[in-house]
Amino acid sequence: MLVESFEEGELVSRHFFADMNTRKRISKLGLTSILQMVFTDNFVHADLHPGNVLFRPGRTPELVLLDAGLTAQLGPVDRANLVDLFHAVIRNDGRLVGQLMRERASGGSAEPIAPADFDEGMAALVAQAHAQGLGLGDSSVPVNVSLLLRQVLSLCRAHRVCLEPRFVSIVVA
Repeated sequence: MLVESFEEGELVSRHFFADMNTRKRISKLGLTSILQMVFTDNFVHADLHPGNVLFRPGRTPELVLLDAGLTAQLGPVDRANLVDLFHAVIRNDGRLVGQLMRERASGGSAEPIAPADFDEGMAALVAQAHAQGLGLGDSSVPVNVSLLLRQVLSLCRAHRVCLEPRFVSIVVA
């Protein structure tokens, strides 16, 4: 079913260089939205980009997500795997992140190359992200999510660790 409506708001990209308080409010709204989509609703907008997000400033600021034509959901096993992985990341246990990714990889039949090196590489990436404030607290240095994702996927490719496509869609979203 196609539903159309006009939604008030400003493109979120207009606020990329706004004052720090405004950017923090928008970031917090975005993080809350993503966490709700992934962990509560299990229904994720899979095409989030600045053109699909409006910001409604005011007493109770809101984000409006547009064009939900691409979505992703996880089955029970993949969802449990994502929760376990998320917990390991938040706890800054990068070696466990690597182990979980290797053990629960489903996308290929090849054995991972140098599993201990993969785990060590993931530990370094998770530690680097935590040093930049990934622990969901305030940080003066923002985490470059795009770079981090490229590094993770590059490490997976180098060590032949295959990931479930829906899982990757959720993470990319």
